[in-house]
Amino acid sequence: MDELVRSHAETAPPKWTKVAFYFEFLEDKEIGLRNKDTGRCFGGPSYDVRLDDFSLGGSMKALRARKALFAESVRIGNPWAGALLVFTNDGRFTIRFFYGQNPLLSNDRDAVNEIIGAGLKDLP
Repeated sequence: MDELVRSHAETAPPKWTKVAFYFEFLEDKEIGLRNKDTGRCFGGPSYDVRLDDFSLGGSMKALRARKALFAESVRIGNPWAGALLVFTNDGRFTIRFFYGQNPLLSNDRDAVNEIIGAGLKDLP
C-alpha cells in the first residue's frame, strides 16, 4: 500500500497538502482491462485542482501499483470496481473500495463527485 501512496504523491502538483484520487477497473472480455481515474488536489483554502487534466498518478509506477492492487483483489476472489485513495503530505492515507458499478467509466459524474466528497471527510 505504501508504494501505491508514494507513487501517486510523487506526481502531485507543487505545494499540495491533500489528494483524493479515485480510480476504476473493469474487466472486459473483448477489449481487456479498462481503467479510468480522476480526483482533486488541495493545497489551501483557494487551492483546489481537478485532476482530470493533470497527470497525477499518470506514471507507469503508479499505474502498476493500481493494477497490482486490483490483481490481488481478483486473486483472492473479491474484485472491486473502484477505489478512492485519499492521502496527505504528512503521510496519512485512507482507501475505500467500491463494488458493483463503475460510475467513472459510465460517465456518472454526480456519483463520482459524491464518492470523492465523502472520502475527503476521512482525513481532515
